[in-house]
Amino acid sequence: MDPVSQTTGRTQVLAHRGYHPTGIAENSLGAFRAGQALGVDLLELDVRRTRDGVLVIHHDAEVDGGRKIADLDYAQLPPLSDGQPIPTLAEVADFARSSGAHLAVELKEKGYEREAMAQLFARVPTAQAEVISFNRTSVTAVEGIDPSIRTGLLEPRLPEWLRKTPLYPAARWAMDALGWHPSLGAAAKVGADYVSIDQQLATPKFLADARERGVGVDVWTVDRPADMQRLLDEGVQGIVTNHPDVALKLRAASTLPEAPPLEAAS
Repeated sequence: MDPVSQTTGRTQVLAHRGYHPTGIAENSLGAFRAGQALGVDLLELDVRRTRDGVLVIHHDAEVDGGRKIADLDYAQLPPLSDGQPIPTLAEVADFARSSGAHLAVELKEKGYEREAMAQLFARVPTAQAEVISFNRTSVTAVEGIDPSIRTGLLEPRLPEWLRKTPLYPAARWAMDALGWHPSLGAAAKVGADYVSIDQQLATPKFLADARERGVGVDVWTVDRPADMQRLLDEGVQGIVTNHPDVALKLRAASTLPEAPPLEAAS
């Protein structure tokens, strides 16, 4: 088990952009409410900044119509697919404060780390939210703002062309055989508490190396029950999924009850 799942006794389930079954838009307040009601451990969400400086929750850099969020004022943003407005970081943090939800906040761009931390942690304690990013400078910046903030370094997905090449299986075998897992070293270098990796990188050897180094591992985006079960069996720190309802059921079925204390011999 990695450090966090060893402490809590279970793998965490993260609702990827909230819980968004049919009819609920991802990264919406409705999706975050649904995820919290479902009982997930963390709600994962994405932060971007509008032209007029509003921090909003949206995965893609563009909204419908191909317009970039960075080129639009907040008032110009269209509603989400279900008619809900695109929420702000402040609104989601207010929801977390009132509901007790825990957040995994991904910073999609560089440059507004301090502003985002101010908005987030003015509303919730540092124990209630963690910050993740593909941008190593963003992780370092957050650590510099407050080392008590829990941070994760996201590792990019391998490009499709590499995954489709006939040499890919041999390359993956060589990386594992040599113990060449650069994201683990990068996490230590930037001060991240854990890494968050694509499931294709989550080989048994990678996970074993992470455990040896004391680095926690979240794995994304895990939607097949068989993959969820494998990672639950490996005891990874967290599973990021679009189907947290399935992951929670599998985790419940995989969790053995604690043994009763032994009675003293008479």
